[in-house]
Amino acid sequence: MKDDKVVIFSNAEKVRLSESVGGKEFKEVGMLEPDKGFALNHPPFHASVSKWTSCYKAEGLVGGKVVSSHVYHRQSEPAALKLSVDHSEITADGGDMTRVLLQLVDKNGTVIVNNYEPVNFSIEGAGLLVGENPTQLMAGQCIILVRSTFEPGKMTISAEMPGMEGIGKASVSLKSVAVAANAHVDMPKTTVKAPTGKTVMPTNLKQIQVNLSPDDFGWFVIPAAENAEPGQLVESKPMLVSGQRQTSKLTVQGCEYRIYSSAWSSAPTEVTRGDALFFRMKANPAAGQTATAEVTIQGVKRTFTVTTK
Repeated sequence: MKDDKVVIFSNAEKVRLSESVGGKEFKEVGMLEPDKGFALNHPPFHASVSKWTSCYKAEGLVGGKVVSSHVYHRQSEPAALKLSVDHSEITADGGDMTRVLLQLVDKNGTVIVNNYEPVNFSIEGAGLLVGENPTQLMAGQCIILVRSTFEPGKMTISAEMPGMEGIGKASVSLKSVAVAANAHVDMPKTTVKAPTGKTVMPTNLKQIQVNLSPDDFGWFVIPAAENAEPGQLVESKPMLVSGQRQTSKLTVQGCEYRIYSSAWSSAPTEVTRGDALFFRMKANPAAGQTATAEVTIQGVKRTFTVTTK
């Protein structure tokens, strides 16, 4: 909807459009027919309405009977943040993800489509955020992904807008469930026609067991930083966690780390295969000197060095 124009998308035969002031009593505007000139099975419905009316109702009719209805309020002042998830339960396998949708809405729940304010996301519990954070709204909404770890449990995602006074913090929760220790893959017997016309029968697969060789941690290399300005805070190039292990313990001394776009930290944590790690520390205040930090992953130690000009 824009000013005095309304566009309705429906697969109904006709749409009855009504308007109201305050959303109480509706007065019929007209019975709409699908627009002409569209090469679509279900063309849109266009109508002109009063730009002073605050609420509209569209009813879809098939065979003269109402089969669907939707009420729309013109957007007013921003009132709250609304968070929702596509799935309330994901698997704790270190890779399962779901989408988190954030919307800035008014008192009627209408999205404020002309808002592009910055947003900060945070998470507590058995999960990791994947995506740009902080970020900003696009037409009043944005998304971020949440990924499970290998630890089942509850996780709570929160969002807030530091630049919007009176808009509180929104939160939504979901949980990750454990993968069974004896998980296996079943494949029922299936009859398949071969190209020669013969019939073949695949083996009934009951369980897959994989024996992996010990991880040599050859992937665990942190590129040194050269020609840094004295006293400068220097960030490493990204290092991708690889190897055989699904999760590994990470500790640092003399520097900070972050996983993807998460906040910088120096506290012990667990990293998951596929994570992108960044490290940072302050260069020596003197020229031609090297500062050294120690990074340990699953008991294996490496150094991150920064050398000044």
